[in-house]
Amino acid sequence: MSLNLPDTSPPDESGEPAAGEYHSPAGPQRRTPGWRGLSRPGLVLLIGVAVAVAAAAAGIVLLVLPHSSAHTDRHSDAQRPGVPVSYSVSGHGTARITYARQDGTSRTFTAHLPWQQSATLAAGSTPRVTIVLGPDGGRATCALTLNGTPVQHATAYGTYGRATCATQSPAH
Repeated sequence: MSLNLPDTSPPDESGEPAAGEYHSPAGPQRRTPGWRGLSRPGLVLLIGVAVAVAAAAAGIVLLVLPHSSAHTDRHSDAQRPGVPVSYSVSGHGTARITYARQDGTSRTFTAHLPWQQSATLAAGSTPRVTIVLGPDGGRATCALTLNGTPVQHATAYGTYGRATCATQSPAH
């Protein structure tokens, strides 16, 4: 920390102003530094750096925050057309089944086979049905249908056998 004390040294004999002084009609004057001891170029540099940091922070905030879908999508979720989906699992015995529901959540339960379920999912969603056989094993096949057209099937075999049927539904 430095103290700004007035210069009490005698003026230069040459008649030239000493460093940091200038002559005015009132006589020699001492140049005082700018804000908190900074010279004018230092102050300008400080302000420039502060503006650059603020602009960078604003850019980061805009990149990180989620964007409103109202500006990027022509349809909100409520206006998007639905896609009819049918899930089915064929086989014998029981299987643990997980499937995507209309509200976007998934449901897991154990069911006696055969099993089937229909739903209308939002366009652009991912219809999915997963099966897991129990300790007795066996064989079960899952199938996925979009708009009445079969799009995928898979078969699980053996003890704790697994199979998943999933696809991307059309965006519109």
